[in-house]
Amino acid sequence: MLKLEELAKARKWLGTITEEWRLIVDAHSVKKEFEGARAAVAELEADVRSELVKMHEKTGEKKFEGGCGIRIRKKYVYEYLDALDWAIERGLCLKLDASVFDEACKIDKLRPDFVGTEDIIVPVVPRKLDV
Repeated sequence: MLKLEELAKARKWLGTITEEWRLIVDAHSVKKEFEGARAAVAELEADVRSELVKMHEKTGEKKFEGGCGIRIRKKYVYEYLDALDWAIERGLCLKLDASVFDEACKIDKLRPDFVGTEDIIVPVVPRKLDV
């Protein structure tokens, strides 16, 4: 299951160490502990995000314990040269601005036939966990 309690404790530990970092003169020993805490938080967050994706794929749910969730965003899939040709034919550009092209693809009537979509699953872990 999600390691939210461990993540919350690790984040609290990181916060405490961050404060100590500012107060203690011997920064070298605190720096080592700070880097260890930061690495522990990063590893736990990666585990939680991975587990969120697995849970979403298994259940289809988007909201989970602790305020965590899944956000789905669209990624437009196309060949760069096809998109460039399409834009040049319409007098839209001499060089493809992919971000502008992606914005145009959001409008179904403007989206060329050669453009597909792909859902990107984005796990969301709030800074303040509800545990």
